Amino acid sequence: MMEEANANPLVQPLFDGPLDIIGDVHGEWTALCHLLERLGYPREGPHPEGRRLVYVGDLVDRGPNSPAVVEHVIHQVENGWAQCVLGNHELNLIESPSDEPPRHHGNHWFWDEREPIGPGQPFFGSIGATPKQRERFLAFFRSLPLALERHDLRVVHACWDTDSIESIRTETNATEMFQRSKKAIWDDAKQTGLAKRSRLQRQQYQEKLRDAKAEGLPLLHDVADLHTRLQIENPIKVLSSGLEVALSDPDQPYFIGGKWRMTRRVAWWTNYQDFKPVIFGHYWRKPVETTETTDHHSLFPHDRIDQWLGPRSNCYCIDLSVGRRFQERAFGRKGALSEGALAAVRIPEWQVVMDDRPTIDLSSPNAQ
Repeated sequence: MMEEANANPLVQPLFDGPLDIIGDVHGEWTALCHLLERLGYPREGPHPEGRRLVYVGDLVDRGPNSPAVVEHVIHQVENGWAQCVLGNHELNLIESPSDEPPRHHGNHWFWDEREPIGPGQPFFGSIGATPKQRERFLAFFRSLPLALERHDLRVVHACWDTDSIESIRTETNATEMFQRSKKAIWDDAKQTGLAKRSRLQRQQYQEKLRDAKAEGLPLLHDVADLHTRLQIENPIKVLSSGLEVALSDPDQPYFIGGKWRMTRRVAWWTNYQDFKPVIFGHYWRKPVETTETTDHHSLFPHDRIDQWLGPRSNCYCIDLSVGRRFQERAFGRKGALSEGALAAVRIPEWQVVMDDRPTIDLSSPNAQ
C-alpha cells in the first residue's frame, strides 16, 4: 500500500547558520564518506562546530551503493543534521502513485536487478536495495521538498523558476501534482493531435530509437515538441530537471542517459535577475580550473568552477560530475584522477570542498 501523502510543503525553510551544500551523489558512497570527512563530519553524530548539511538531490542511481547513501542521509535528516531536496532521480521513483515505480536508466538497483550500462555494454556494479529499504526509501523521497529558502539563499535541484516555485507553495504532494500536471498536458496534446503525431513518429522509427548506435535517425519534431511541453509545463519537472527546448534543424538527435534526445537543456541562470543567490546541482560540470569542457552539450563552455554564474553572479552549480565514475569503472579511467568529483559549497566561507582534490575559494555572491 502506498504511503500516506506527505503533509509537508514542497517549499520549506532552509537551515540558518553555517552550511555545507553537497552536490549530486549518485550512489557514490565512498566519495561521500571522503567528502564528509574533509568537511569535519563524524560518521555518527552532528558536526562538532554545529554546521549542517544540505543535499541538492540525486542521491541515487548509477553509482555502486545507492542504499548506503540513502540510509545515511535519512539518518542525518531524521536527527536534524541535514536537509535534502528532491532530485529528478528520486522523482523517477515516486512519479507514479503506485508502489511499483517505473524503471529508468541506472535505477535497477532499487529492485536488486542487474542492468547493463547500454546495449552490449558492462553492467552497473550497484548494490541492490532490500524490500524493507524500498518501502522506507519511497516514504523518504515522498517527504522531500522541491526547494529550500532563507533570507539570503535558495537551494533547488535543477532550476529556480519563479512561476514554478509559486505554483507549488501550497502543495504538499509532489507525486500528485506531477501526475495532475502531466494529465493536463496529455489531455491538451490529444485534443490538438500532437500526441497522435508523436506516437506515429515513434512507431515509424521504433527500431532506431531502441539502438544507441543507430545511424540516420532524423530529428522527430513532434516527439521533441511533446517532450518539451511535458517538461516545461510541469512545475515539478521544471524544478527537478530544468528548462528544455526542442532541437531544430540542422541539429541532430543525440543518445545520452539510455535514450535518444530530441531536446536540449537551457542555461536558465543566464536570465536569473533576482538578488537572492541560488545553489543547485543536476548539470554535470567538470571539476577543472580552466574552461569547463569542449563537450557541445555542456552548459558551461567557458565557466570556471571558481566563478559564479548569471548576470548578477549569484548562481552556482555544485554538481561536479561524480556520477561519471560509473563509466570510468566500467571502461577504465584514462588518468590517475577522475573526471568527476563530489563537492560541497561551504557557507559562509564560500569555498568549494571536493572529495579528492584541493579546496577552491569563491568570492561572496553578488546579492546587490
